[in-house]
Amino acid sequence: MKELLTFDEEKNGFVVRSKLEGTKFIAILSGKADTIGAPALLDSFRQAQEQGEITDVLLDMSDLTYISSSGLRVLLTMKKSIGSGSFKMNGQNDTIKMIMEATGFADVL
Repeated sequence: MKELLTFDEEKNGFVVRSKLEGTKFIAILSGKADTIGAPALLDSFRQAQEQGEITDVLLDMSDLTYISSSGLRVLLTMKKSIGSGSFKMNGQNDTIKMIMEATGFADVL
């Protein structure tokens, strides 16, 4: 059985707890994914990519309180890198949903 790899990052109060299970990148996000914090998610994702191919992404956004355009760009970068793979976001609060819908990202991601 392949060892479970974890990639945790924290920047400016934005916390990413992530792991790579086979080819699936799974992350629990908490805090604000703003200009300073959002790169932590991309850092975790890239560390995981160095360990192997990622075909699917699952993000738990239950504790995410805010996402800026920088955070949205990180999500788009991740989505593009997995091509036609599965990209799922769970637990979005009303504020995050509103931001996604207002910017058109709800339809893209």
